Amino acid sequence: MAKEAIIRQDTADYNSAVQTIKEAILRSQYKAAKLVNREMLSLYYGIGRYISANSREVFWGTGAIKTISERLRKELPGLKGFSQTNLRYMRIFYEEWSPIIEAKNPKSSAVADEIDTDSLLPVKSSTTADDLEKFLNLSFSHHIIILAEEKNIEKRWKYISLAIENKWDKRFLKTQIKENVADKYGAMPSNFGVTIKDSRDAIKALNMFKDEYLLDFINTEEIGIRDLADIDERVVEQEIIHNIKKFIM
Repeated sequence: MAKEAIIRQDTADYNSAVQTIKEAILRSQYKAAKLVNREMLSLYYGIGRYISANSREVFWGTGAIKTISERLRKELPGLKGFSQTNLRYMRIFYEEWSPIIEAKNPKSSAVADEIDTDSLLPVKSSTTADDLEKFLNLSFSHHIIILAEEKNIEKRWKYISLAIENKWDKRFLKTQIKENVADKYGAMPSNFGVTIKDSRDAIKALNMFKDEYLLDFINTEEIGIRDLADIDERVVEQEIIHNIKKFIM
């Protein structure tokens, strides 16, 4: 009986250890996903500004975005997030938000021949840090849905807050906007913070970043296959392994 009690205690200890480690892993994955997401959003915003400045001022000819997209696919094979449609989304992303973001963040500046990838990164001392923090923690797909489905600026901010705090996936977000649920809520709290209570909550939060743009953004396995000298050593190793597998199979 004593031996059985020890075994049961060991099992309970192991279960507890597994759950503790699992939650730590999921929390770290969530933090990593958030960091990558904010870098990607800032890049997309910068590209959107660059495209807007050059295409709206007629510096580029007709069909420029399509041509640039096709050239990018050749230069960076395997990277799918820069199609003609997606480049237009980036321009919309910038044009819809720049009047608000850049009015609150004076460090932003548009230069037609440069791409600033830091203009969305919040400054700690900024009074708009909470707003930008919410903004940067939402996937690009979520942002595009909000821009397409809701035209009111205040409601857009509400949906950003609601989506993050309730960990809405893209489909549910779209449904909520169509049902105009923003009108049911008062002013959103200014202090931002997403609490991860347990592993189930962490998984739900991570699912918000199951975004085709984010997954494509971090896919380095096939990028730059034609220019091996410019590829990071780890990517070269991945490509060699990939080719060996294809040869054997």
